[in-house]
Amino acid sequence: MSVSINYHREGEGPPLVLLHGVGHHWQGWKPVIERLVDEFDVIACDSPGFGRSAALPTSIEPSIAAYVDTFEWFFAELGLERPHVAGNSMGGAIALELARGRSIRSVTAFSPAGFWTPAELRFCQISLRVPANMPAAARPVVEAFVRTRAGRVALFRQIFGYPARLPAEEALATLRDAWAAPAFGP
Repeated sequence: MSVSINYHREGEGPPLVLLHGVGHHWQGWKPVIERLVDEFDVIACDSPGFGRSAALPTSIEPSIAAYVDTFEWFFAELGLERPHVAGNSMGGAIALELARGRSIRSVTAFSPAGFWTPAELRFCQISLRVPANMPAAARPVVEAFVRTRAGRVALFRQIFGYPARLPAEEALATLRDAWAAPAFGP
């Protein structure tokens, strides 16, 4: 399946692919990339329909299985034979499924999606619908709020361990990319 994947690549060594969580982009990995580039050829990706990557074709439901197929194709396109993969949240779930299919050498999954109770799943779906369905008129108010430390803590504590440390510009970029992501709602 040919989908244009946006990615950042630097470093030398065995390939290590980094996959972000739902509504995010490759830049979320910036704090760790600098710690990895001396040991790995780091490839931080925007998943299809997020960041600057093209969306999956409309005939394909955006599911973990569809993302696995797309990343297997992407690995082949880059000539990566069984890279190491690390993923967070949705990226962690994709990484685990890539490992199940033996397309990768190793997997590291941080808070992988899918290990929730029915109540936790409902909470996740409801909390993700809020930013996905944010009316355009309300976005400037949310952007102003996220420029404050308290705003970043309130809005990002579910997905970042230390949201107060998140730079305001990264928080804004995260919101804007989530709002623009065609795959976020589905």
